[in-house]
Amino acid sequence: MLTSLPAGAAGYLSNSDRFHSDTVGDEYSARQEARAKQLKIQEFKRNMSLKRDEDRWNQAEQKQVEEDEYYQKLRENTTIGKKNVSNVAYDITTLQYMQSVEGEKQKYADDMVRYRSSLRSQQLIVKGDTRAKYNIISGDDRPQIIQPQPPAKPRG
Repeated sequence: MLTSLPAGAAGYLSNSDRFHSDTVGDEYSARQEARAKQLKIQEFKRNMSLKRDEDRWNQAEQKQVEEDEYYQKLRENTTIGKKNVSNVAYDITTLQYMQSVEGEKQKYADDMVRYRSSLRSQQLIVKGDTRAKYNIISGDDRPQIIQPQPPAKPRG
């Protein structure tokens, strides 16, 4: 055999391999490999997109849970919700004191301010004027000074 090598040599090809003429089959298998590669790429992209979408939904759900917890804490903590509540115990539109202990305390504090004010004005009349029993300019009698009564303390 002059045209072929011995069976164990590096350049040896069997007759079935040397006379292979199935080029259509080779092209078909190359197309199948390319198609399998494309399908693998599409599957990878689909999985990545699915994972990204699931992560996004999980983040949205986590954000919703955190928001619900935040509002639940606001509902449970009564001091947080009172930021817009008036510091005085009366209605500023009607000027009526509220019917509560705080309203009575506020009314007492306001009455005490008025009481101390009237005491000051009485003291100014007594000490700031002459000691005469009549008005020295007009000669008329002075009005009798009436001592104001302190307001009653609220209950509770």
